[in-house]
Amino acid sequence: MQVNEEIILFVHMPKCGGKSFRKGLEAAYGDSMRVFNLNPISHKPWSRLRYQGLRLRSKALLNSIPNDVKLIYGHFCFDDVPIGATKTVRRGAFFRDPIEWVGSYFFYLRDKRGTRIPKHPLELARQFNLAQGFKKFLGAIEVESLDFVGLAESYEKSLELFSSLYSVSIPSVRVNVTRNAPGPEGENGKYRQYFRREGFLDELEGLMKNNIAIYHAAKRRHSILVKQQGLESG
Repeated sequence: MQVNEEIILFVHMPKCGGKSFRKGLEAAYGDSMRVFNLNPISHKPWSRLRYQGLRLRSKALLNSIPNDVKLIYGHFCFDDVPIGATKTVRRGAFFRDPIEWVGSYFFYLRDKRGTRIPKHPLELARQFNLAQGFKKFLGAIEVESLDFVGLAESYEKSLELFSSLYSVSIPSVRVNVTRNAPGPEGENGKYRQYFRREGFLDELEGLMKNNIAIYHAAKRRHSILVKQQGLESG
């Protein structure tokens, strides 16, 4: 069995375009891709306890992944994927404007779970601790050190960037589109406009300030990578 000396860890933060990207990765990597899920966003005491228990098992689970795997994808924190020192690790993730992220998260879960979720976006953000959401997936890894940064708002350009960085063709696929979202999208985003109309945008922006800082760092990193790959135009 061929042993890959380089492996890509791709973190899928929910509602950041990652499920669509997964379909493209599956087409590109086939059997050399593995899915690993250990979602660090937990909103109930029992699920938080379960997460801590699963963290203890994660090393054994990952050790069972064949050596010829080139990419590990899923809902996980970079800290929870121990990789042997013999491999070169590349890390990547998609990000999304945090206000749009909360809106998409809320309306997606409302469609999926109905009355089983909080009735208000602010309540959901607090219950799921979305204020620390991006950091929960990054762990000790800084955005500036990521080898790939995709932006949900620049999805096609992000596909182009990944293809250029890793010499693979990633087809454009769109899945998991949220239904029953409010209004048409404007220049400032459909969820931001909706939250402004409802009168709690300022409070939500205050709650999400850490994610907003990370998102701005992600945009800067994305721009740097795009420029390095000569992809500014087109």
